[in-house]
Amino acid sequence: MLDKSLTLIEVLGLAVTQEIAAHKRYKMFAQRVKNPLVKEKFLSLSREELAHQDILYSMLKKYTDEDKPPLPKTPPRTDELSDGEKSLTEIIELA
Repeated sequence: MLDKSLTLIEVLGLAVTQEIAAHKRYKMFAQRVKNPLVKEKFLSLSREELAHQDILYSMLKKYTDEDKPPLPKTPPRTDELSDGEKSLTEIIELA
């Protein structure tokens, strides 16, 4: 759960780091699957995350008045699975 005491700038910074992590994760998934349709879907999702990253980073620049606002060094962990989610291994085996 997100800390409710975070500022807008901190939340935007965290959001950008999450988009960067998601982009990398989808690219990694695409490299590991053999099915070309699944591979393309992961690459498409990766490109979408880059677009989200650009949008959020633009907002961060606007609110900080900085050309290159600093991002948090350690993004929150998102690799824990919720109930019902499949692990990377399970996803790749299904592909």
